[in-house]
Amino acid sequence: MLRITERRLGASLCACAAALALAGCSSGGSSNGGGFKTTAGGLVATAAVTEDGIGLSANPETTSAKIDVKSDTVEMAFTGGGLDGRKILFEMSDDSDGVVEGDAVAASLESGEDAGNLTALFEEDKAAFAGYVSIEKGDWDDPEEGDTVQLYALYGSNPAHKAHSLPGANDELSYEGRLVGVATDGPASAGSVIGDVAITANFGDGSVEGTIGNLKYEDDSDFGGGDIAFAAEMSNDKASYAGDTVTMGGASATGSVEGGFYGAEAAETAGAIFAERDDNRLLGAYRADKQ
Repeated sequence: MLRITERRLGASLCACAAALALAGCSSGGSSNGGGFKTTAGGLVATAAVTEDGIGLSANPETTSAKIDVKSDTVEMAFTGGGLDGRKILFEMSDDSDGVVEGDAVAASLESGEDAGNLTALFEEDKAAFAGYVSIEKGDWDDPEEGDTVQLYALYGSNPAHKAHSLPGANDELSYEGRLVGVATDGPASAGSVIGDVAITANFGDGSVEGTIGNLKYEDDSDFGGGDIAFAAEMSNDKASYAGDTVTMGGASATGSVEGGFYGAEAAETAGAIFAERDDNRLLGAYRADKQ
């Protein structure tokens, strides 16, 4: 079974140009005495085999998920989109350095779904999680035209943490963390990536700016699009943010970002991003800690 989350794909990639729809919804998360409620969200993309190869394009679904991590399993409960109302159970295959990986148990899959995988940034003592789920249709050891992988980049709160609050009204906070996702580099390669995230959030003017760098595939090669930067604006209650100002390799790109704040006095932030410029594309989810 080929996991798009584990290796680069040698097949030719079609240049699918698709508009991004990135949306989040309330997770029903925890509130503090001041009424602060965490948010959850996510975006969806499709990797599809065509006569030209494998292409990655955005999907206009709205989705979010809640996470429940036990000793050797992870359950994701979905709201919205094609997985609305479903709970998918993953058996952990790896849990190291804050990255959890798992394989969907067969009973969680529906007819036509051949495999499912999870890669998540999750630690028990952290207030937020971020990661992505892939649902495969077809034999991805030997993909054929018509085979697809649905990719869900997700973020939200860790249900074990109930106390979430915001900082001072004019505070400016800096965050550092990681991103996991899927990227493409033109018509020859695609696969999972991991990178570094740096974010500045100004709770005075409501601005959020971030950079994603050091993006590498699992064979340690660099993502060809270079560093990605974004700018976003906070919601009225300052609990979340969203924006569509994105650059890739220092040049203007198409994309969107969305995220929220978690923990005591916004100790963490997590979110999802899609960015594309020419044949370079990135779909990912990130989690970062206040510095």
